[in-house]
Parts: sequence; structure tokens; C-alpha cells
Amino acid sequence: MNVGKLIEQLKHLDPNLMVVVRAYEGGVNEVVSHTVCNVAIDANKGEWYYGRHEVMNKTTKVPTVKVVKLNGGSNS
Repeated sequence: MNVGKLIEQLKHLDPNLMVVVRAYEGGVNEVVSHTVCNVAIDANKGEWYYGRHEVMNKTTKVPTVKVVKLNGGSNS
């Protein structure tokens, strides 16, 4: 999903709703910020226990695309 599609879907919702992301083992965390980063698309394809794409650093030789990553926070 890209930013335009996300905005299109969200604009029909109550703007006071909390946004959450899945936590590591279980439960959810509130989104507290966002990060623009580079990811390698399908870097982990076929590895069911990882996310499909992988965040890469700026010095990598692997082809990447720029994405927006929502960051969750924890109260603990």
C-alpha cells in the first residue's frame, strides 16, 4: 500500500481514532512516529518467520526503495 491509498482509506474514519501496530510477541502498540527508510523488496520472501521486506542501511549495494515505516511505542 502506498501513502495515497492509506490517506484515501483513513480520511473516511474518525480522526480521533488511535493508530496501532502489531507488537513483537503479542498485543499492539500505539503508533508514536514514522520513519522514511530504504527497504529491499522481497528480501525475506519465503521466510515465513520474517517480514517479507528488509530495512537496509544507506550504504548497502542491494537495490532498495524508499518507504514510510510506522513506529510503535510501549508504555513499559
